[in-house]
Amino acid sequence: MKKISRKKPEFVEISMLNLIDVIFVMLIFFMLCSSFKHYWQFDVLLPKEEGKSQNTFENILEISLNNNKELFVKDKKEIKMINYEELKGYLNEKKIIILNADKKIDYGDVINLIAFLQAQNQEQIKLNIQR
Repeated sequence: MKKISRKKPEFVEISMLNLIDVIFVMLIFFMLCSSFKHYWQFDVLLPKEEGKSQNTFENILEISLNNNKELFVKDKKEIKMINYEELKGYLNEKKIIILNADKKIDYGDVINLIAFLQAQNQEQIKLNIQR
C-alpha cells in the first residue's frame, strides 16, 4: 500500500487593506453626491398676543405651606395666615396659583392641598418647593 501524504490546511487570511480602501471610496462618493443644508431651521408657531397679557400680578395668588401644616397667603405684599375656609375666598378671583412648600413637609400634605385647589376649579397650579 502506498502512503498518501496530505498537506496540512493553510490558514486563510482576509486582507483588511482592501476593505478599508473600498469603505474609503464609498465615503468619498457619498460625501460628494449628497447635498447639505447650510442653515437648519424649524418653524415654531407662537401664539399671537390679543390685548392685555393674562399673566399679570393681579391674577397670581401665592400660597405657602410650612411643615406645621399652616397656610399663608401673600396678598398685596402682605402675608396672612389663613385656613382652608378662608382660602376659598381668595380663590374666586385668582387664576394662577403658586404653591410654595417647605422641603421638610410631608408629601401627602402637598397632595391634599393640590386636591383642595383642584376641587375649587383651579387649573393652573405651579409648585415651588425649596431645596
